[in-house]
Amino acid sequence: MSITKSDELYLVRVSDDHFVLNIDGRTIEGVTVPSAAQHYSYLRADQVCQVLRRRGYRQAVVVNVLGRPVTIAELRGDAPLLDDDPPQTPAEVDGNRHLAHR
Repeated sequence: MSITKSDELYLVRVSDDHFVLNIDGRTIEGVTVPSAAQHYSYLRADQVCQVLRRRGYRQAVVVNVLGRPVTIAELRGDAPLLDDDPPQTPAEVDGNRHLAHR
């Protein structure tokens, strides 16, 4: 699967455990579950971060869907944005990948 910076695979994290769900004017809604957060292209997420930092959200950062800050290596394509081997079975999705391959 080919992933580009325009794919909506990026989130905006505003604190250690909160992600942007919605921005309506000056009201910002957050969630603690990454999959429930608003997903953006990288460029749009970066724009949102710039606005939020100006509003005082100094920890605002673009993260991937796993909650990790996006690195320059990922943006250049030197490092994968996501695991090339995504979970395929319910056990793998639940984090028991080692059990699914027995």
